[in-house]
Amino acid sequence: SFELDLALLPGSTAGRMRVEVSDGFHTAADVSDGPFTVQPKPPQATIYAPAAGSRLQLPFLATGYAYDPEDGPLAGTALSWHSDRDGPLGTGEQLLVEQLSTGRHLLTLVATDSQGAQGTAAVTVVVGGSEVYLPLVEK
Repeated sequence: SFELDLALLPGSTAGRMRVEVSDGFHTAADVSDGPFTVQPKPPQATIYAPAAGSRLQLPFLATGYAYDPEDGPLAGTALSWHSDRDGPLGTGEQLLVEQLSTGRHLLTLVATDSQGAQGTAAVTVVVGGSEVYLPLVEK
């Protein structure tokens, strides 16, 4: 017997399994008798830059990547960038961010596949400003 993790397979309504075995000399193979269904998976999004917790000055380059088990790598308008404070920022694997309000932002990369499923990645960053955090000293 063999347990297959279906999380590793793309979605399908017509899945078939082929098994090959060998003793080093003889080989045998068999194909499943009928199709089976594997549920579709949402894309996986990753933000490469900026790093979480970064203190940024404008402009800065946001870069990300997304992979969908059914569609493969996603690009262009399938990737959209958002700020929790300023709303939509743009699309694509790379985005030059030239305007963003000063302060803390949750930047989110949303990946949307051809079936409309979405996956997200997010980082919190601070834009501009001159906040200085000093240690608390008690007497």
